[in-house]
Amino acid sequence: LLGKAIVIIHDFISLKKNKRNLAAIYVKVCIYFSSFLAKKVIFISQSTQRVSKRISLFKCIESILLPNPFFSFEKIANVTEIKDLGYLLLVSGLGDNKDLGTALDYYFSIPREERIPLKILGCGNGISKVNDLIDGRDTDKEIEIIGFVSLEEVVKLYCNSKIVWAHSLAEGYGRTLAEAKLTCKNVICTRISAFREQKDSNIFFYTYYSEYYEVYSYLVDNSPSVERKALHEHILFENELRKIYE
Repeated sequence: LLGKAIVIIHDFISLKKNKRNLAAIYVKVCIYFSSFLAKKVIFISQSTQRVSKRISLFKCIESILLPNPFFSFEKIANVTEIKDLGYLLLVSGLGDNKDLGTALDYYFSIPREERIPLKILGCGNGISKVNDLIDGRDTDKEIEIIGFVSLEEVVKLYCNSKIVWAHSLAEGYGRTLAEAKLTCKNVICTRISAFREQKDSNIFFYTYYSEYYEVYSYLVDNSPSVERKALHEHILFENELRKIYE
C-alpha cells in the first residue's frame, strides 16, 4: 500500500461481528490497513459509501463513486427475446446475508393454488444445501435449482421469468435489480439500503411476509409492463471515468 494503492470496496459485510472465518478476518485486516494507507478508495454504491462515513473508515482518503457496470449483461440482453414463461426467479446465494431459508419459508407460505414455479439462481454447486433448506416441502416439484451456467443462460433466465425476486439482509450493491431493469422485469425485494438505492417503477419492496405476499399477488395477477431504459449506473460510471482521466 504505502500511499500508492487504489482500493475498491464492494461492501463491509465482513466487518460484522459474527463473521469469524479466516476469509472474513483477512478482509477485515485489509480494509482497516488500507483505510489509513491507500491513496484512493473507490466505492461501487452510495450505500457502501454512506456506511464508510458512518464507521469512520477512509475518511482522510480521496473517495470516488464508481458503480458496478453491466455492459456485458446489457449487450446480451439487448439481443435476447423478452418472454413471460410464468416462473418466479429468485437470485440468491448461500451466504448468511442471503437469508435463503427465510425466502423459501415465504415461498411455501403462499397458498399452494397461488404459487407459480420457482427457479433459484446463484447457489452454484450448493444444490444439495438448497435441497436441505427445502426439506421435502416441494411436493409438487415446482422448484428448479440452477447450478453454474454461462452469462448467456443467466440473461435468458431473467428474460423468460415472470418476476425477479431478490431477498437479502445486506448487500453492497443491488446487482439483481439492475439486471432486472435491463431485461424489463418487475422485482420483488427486501427493503434494504442497497436495494432502496435502485428505487424505480419496476421495484416493489417488502419487509415482512404480509407485504411480500401482497406484492407477489399483485404482480402475478397483473404485472405492469417495464420499459427498457439506460441504467443510471452506466451514466454515472461514464461521468466518473471522465473525471478520473480528464
